[in-house]
Amino acid sequence: MLLTKPSLTGQRFLRYVRVSSMLDSAKLAAGFHPSSPGQVELAKLLLTDFAEFADEVGTDYKVEWTPGGVLIIRITATPGFEQAPRLGFSAHLDSYPNGSPMVEPLMHLYKGGDLALPRCGTFVPTKVLEGREGQLIFTSSGDSVLAADCKAGMTAIMEAMATILGDNVSHGPITLIFFPDEEEGVLNVSDFSPELVGSLDVLYTADAGIPEEVDTDCYSGRSATVTITGTEAKNYEGQQVVVTVIGNDAHPGPGGERIVPAHLIAAELALYLDDECPSNRGTHYGYVLVQKIEGGAGKATMTLVANQSSEDRAPDILDLIRTQAIRMQDMHPGCKTEIDVYGSVKSENDAEDVTGIVPAAFIASEFMLALTANSGTPWKKGKDDSYQYPRLIQNVDGKTVVICIPRAYEDDRSLELVEELRACAQNISDTYDGCTLDVKVEHTYTSIAKAIAANRWCVELLHQAAAKCGFELKEKRVPGGTDVAMLDRIYDWMPGPNIGAGCMEAHALFECCSDRDLDLATRWYVQIIMLATQAQFQRP
Repeated sequence: MLLTKPSLTGQRFLRYVRVSSMLDSAKLAAGFHPSSPGQVELAKLLLTDFAEFADEVGTDYKVEWTPGGVLIIRITATPGFEQAPRLGFSAHLDSYPNGSPMVEPLMHLYKGGDLALPRCGTFVPTKVLEGREGQLIFTSSGDSVLAADCKAGMTAIMEAMATILGDNVSHGPITLIFFPDEEEGVLNVSDFSPELVGSLDVLYTADAGIPEEVDTDCYSGRSATVTITGTEAKNYEGQQVVVTVIGNDAHPGPGGERIVPAHLIAAELALYLDDECPSNRGTHYGYVLVQKIEGGAGKATMTLVANQSSEDRAPDILDLIRTQAIRMQDMHPGCKTEIDVYGSVKSENDAEDVTGIVPAAFIASEFMLALTANSGTPWKKGKDDSYQYPRLIQNVDGKTVVICIPRAYEDDRSLELVEELRACAQNISDTYDGCTLDVKVEHTYTSIAKAIAANRWCVELLHQAAAKCGFELKEKRVPGGTDVAMLDRIYDWMPGPNIGAGCMEAHALFECCSDRDLDLATRWYVQIIMLATQAQFQRP
């Protein structure tokens, strides 16, 4: 039920979140950029919206599209203000892959307490909305992320530009950049040419949290792709069973303590079942063959074959699976398990027995649990707030692949985590004959602190603009990466403070934002652009 009418900024936000632009991990792994058609649709909508208010007042601008789907809009400075800082504002087009790709946004006039959403038993905890009584809150219906990360940012950018251009406010050179597939943490740097980056004095990324905060430091991040080969069973029979584990996903940095990792719980169940009734030898139960595990923190599925022992009075192997699945729920509050039993399955090849089989899914399970047992995790940060996180397990071209993200503020510590990961993989490989774990590491981003320290003017501009809007800006060190941090691997001189627009609890099904924050972010961005024309910020 519509309780109150959102602001113009809120109305724009609702239009954008209704465009399904969720990142597609499988398509991205296969080399597609953008990975989902909705990102192209959203970029075209942004361009249509911009052209509508810019053309109405005769704005001079140029539009570019890169081969990788990046939309670039370059706005010429007001005559006489060409020496103002060349400001860049950016937001990513994709939303985090958690839940349904279709977002059905809801509006709530918040009155206090937990805010219940209609689907999946999802609710926004009281502590998230503390002090926001009387505000209009936007959420999903509970079965998807809201996509406020990063559509809150792009909304504030667009609404600020509509104000600046519509009110004929003097401004310097401005470049807007909207780019795809950020949520995997690997920016396609080839879309950011030296000419484009060199045409900017600062690139503000509108991908932080509430407007009152700005990220001026972040992790040094790497991504490790671990491709696992086991010894697969070619002769088996039994009942096909699929165990679904529902956990809770959240941003592993700021929201790490709220993660209930469904894929690691599935891995724990897989190791238990293999210990009780392993596929490489018969027991009084029979045997369980774990064929594959797929998913991440929010949801994971484990597909297995349960072979019931033919011994007299043998215990029911399906009862064992059900009992242990329930045990996982008791051990990990916030998780839920579901079991579906299908018909009998039998391999076509009778040449080999299951004896001696070590499935890749089992190896992956042991690797993920060993890695997180010996290092910090998002939910229990380690030395210097560092952590290891096997973020995703998937099957790519018939192979089991685990995507890991070792994270630390200091680059030396990040490298230490990579070596710990390699050692863990090697130890698992040495334990099982015929099994391999191939590790490939990519440096995905570096700390933004150095470039910002050398260009403090771009943060001082933010503070002065915040004061004009009546709030005090807090600088913080974000336990994660930023979009400019990915660019700084190549363009290490580029300052890129990460500014907020209102997104709260990014990546979670109870992700939300308030109409008040969207409006405040818009007014703040307008002040940033206006103040940049003052003499103290002029380029030499």
